[in-house]
Amino acid sequence: EFLRSIGYKERDDGALESEGIYNERMAGMLALFAAVVQTPPEPGKPSVLPVAMAWTWLARMLNMPPRTISPLLVHVFLSVAGAALAAAYGRHFACAIDVLATEWIPAISSTDAVAVAARSNLQGFVDAYRQAGVLNECPGRVIKRD
Repeated sequence: EFLRSIGYKERDDGALESEGIYNERMAGMLALFAAVVQTPPEPGKPSVLPVAMAWTWLARMLNMPPRTISPLLVHVFLSVAGAALAAAYGRHFACAIDVLATEWIPAISSTDAVAVAARSNLQGFVDAYRQAGVLNECPGRVIKRD
């Protein structure tokens, strides 16, 4: 019942989907959300989902203890929306990354193979940002109009 409550889908045979399928589906939905919040609105039109919603999502994730799927989701989210967050929040974004690196990532389980792999990917992303001090924009961020 708990797995259903957090979004696991039931397959045709009545069994629940695997953890890998669930993780991929959640990461895909979050990537879509991140893509929408980081896309600049058309000139003169309000943003459908402003970048402030991305900041709220990240802050909420960092204020919760990480679950098995958490490092995967944070990595996907920052890969897509990180540059927009860095541009919008500057020094505050850098502070959030420091909290991520010093407090949140070390709290990720070291016994769960899925979490360990995602932790490694997230740690590499964070280390690269902390060294370079910049994030590349997500490809396709700005929609070219004719």
